[in-house]
Amino acid sequence: MVNYDWDDDVMTAKEAAKYLKIALPTLYRYMQRERIPCFKLGNQWRFKRSSLDKWIEEKSKNFEEL
Repeated sequence: MVNYDWDDDVMTAKEAAKYLKIALPTLYRYMQRERIPCFKLGNQWRFKRSSLDKWIEEKSKNFEEL
């Protein structure tokens, strides 16, 4: 079992999916549609934890407004 350190500021796609509690294919779909903040480092995609936290906050505010 892999232990994840959520204090790390940069995550891989697999770590980000685990952090967001979504399936990896769902994360890839969000990435394709540019719906989630991410960036490419070399030839691999990375996610900043702080950016994901802001994204979650924005999404939850949109949901609360309904």
